[in-house]
Amino acid sequence: MCLYLLMGMAGLPVFAGGTSGIGRILGPSGGYLLGFVLSAGLVGLMTRRAGGRFPLVLATLAGLALIYALGSVWLSIIGRIPMDRALLLGVVPFLPGDLLKAFAAAFLIGRWRARVQTA
Repeated sequence: MCLYLLMGMAGLPVFAGGTSGIGRILGPSGGYLLGFVLSAGLVGLMTRRAGGRFPLVLATLAGLALIYALGSVWLSIIGRIPMDRALLLGVVPFLPGDLLKAFAAAFLIGRWRARVQTA
């Protein structure tokens, strides 16, 4: 995830909409981008210890919550908007798709682990 951020800051079009640059990190979406790094660490730590699918779901949801928390606070500060507005703009539109992806990731990781452990 750090490499992803470095590539984007270096000018490679890896951020949403094919954008790049340090301005993306320092702008309204910067908190979400930085949250990806911390979330990857959190989810990695949690999933190493997760035995069944239910803990995997919790890990993915915890990672998502961390991204949303950092991103919303950053958006509120940088955008100089109230926190409820930051949540409305930076979380609500993305929540359904992100929840679907979180559950899908937990399911697929659980299936992959089961196959690897029996092989």
